[in-house]
Amino acid sequence: MKAIIIGCGNVGLTVAERLIDENHDVVLIDRSEDKVQHVPDDLDAMIITGSGNSVRTLREAGIETADALIAVTRSDEVNLLCCLFAQSINSKCHTISRVRDPLYLNELSFLRDKLNIDVIINPEFATAREISRLLMFPDSDNVVTFARNKILFTNAHIGPEQRLDGVAIAKAGHRIGENVLIAAVERDGEVYIPNGSFVLHDGDNIYILASAKNTSAFFKRIGLSGSRIKRVLIAGGSIIAEYLTEMLESMGADVHIIEENPERAEDLSDKLRKATIIEGDATDRDTLMDQGLMNSDAFVTLMDADEENVMMSLFAKSKTDEKIVMKIGKNSFRDIISELGIESAVYPDQMTSDYIIQYLRAIQNSTGNNVETLYHMFDGRVEALEFVARKDSPVIDAKLADLDLKENTLIGCINRHGLIIVPRGENSIHIGDTVVVVTTNKGLHDLNDILK
Repeated sequence: MKAIIIGCGNVGLTVAERLIDENHDVVLIDRSEDKVQHVPDDLDAMIITGSGNSVRTLREAGIETADALIAVTRSDEVNLLCCLFAQSINSKCHTISRVRDPLYLNELSFLRDKLNIDVIINPEFATAREISRLLMFPDSDNVVTFARNKILFTNAHIGPEQRLDGVAIAKAGHRIGENVLIAAVERDGEVYIPNGSFVLHDGDNIYILASAKNTSAFFKRIGLSGSRIKRVLIAGGSIIAEYLTEMLESMGADVHIIEENPERAEDLSDKLRKATIIEGDATDRDTLMDQGLMNSDAFVTLMDADEENVMMSLFAKSKTDEKIVMKIGKNSFRDIISELGIESAVYPDQMTSDYIIQYLRAIQNSTGNNVETLYHMFDGRVEALEFVARKDSPVIDAKLADLDLKENTLIGCINRHGLIIVPRGENSIHIGDTVVVVTTNKGLHDLNDILK
């Protein structure tokens, strides 16, 4: 595949690196000489200084033969225009645009249809949605969904109170539950895709696949309350905060937002009538305490600066046991964040690049059993993918026990017309099923790729 990426920011570079790792040809375009000069020297891509909404620049990049154009500049309008020009020159080129302004949120279908853009991504909305899921299951650090929210992929930290130390997974059914599957285990920095003989230990960070109902039941069985979030304090009145507040209010939560900019605070007050908007400096300790940090069930930091989000989260962690979620813009901070002991962090740029890669893998596949959803876990060491089995293939109708799967690959869950199946050896995949696969093998494009 040949992909043209417009915008050399964090998302553009992340997508470029991942596509190059999967042996695709990449062209990077940015009008900023400074950004172009900061592209890593070891990135095996053609780099052009110029405007992506210039036909001349697009032709120089080879738009006539490109399979995909990905526009992720800071400007929504530039991104849309780039896609429009690309389609007018090469109608077979798949186009992906990042659009962030809330004004466009209710017009995305119109933009896709009228401008013939294949994918429009709103990172702020996606980030708010992920945070809302984390707050639905406050005992988890990560909550992702598959099969249109019917299947959850969540984690739990195992300690003495869970009474799973020294127990093999196959013998832990009474504690785990028949309809819950342990799909991955993190232990001392290593990640394992476990089988039934894998023995759990205190200190393990386990990831499970199950329906929402069975996930809640699992947490209760192992002694985690799963208590509902009632009051949320948000630092920073960003666009993410605006989306998140609407989501939380629909869940019945009482939301309080601290925003320093008077104009933005007034704007939020007009838009979010049920929420409490406080004009003040969220980075000030006294302000946080005065606005109910100790009385909140959750604290969410959504400031522009990563450093401010980290410091506020550390302060909150020193004062309370409430759920803490922070937004981090730089993926390179992941190692530092994990060492600080702040478990729940969301990375908008990583989510955006995941979605782009998911779509690009899907359009490459030839059998139709393509990637519907893609998540990266454990610093990219594990992929959790959702496939829809649309066409006949070697994996269809065969017993799972008879499939010769690649090493460290697990079929974690099957959604059959709304029925969630935690698969056993005697189960099989049927056409129309949604299949969730967890693996350490990179670059799976098709359901058949799970086979050796």
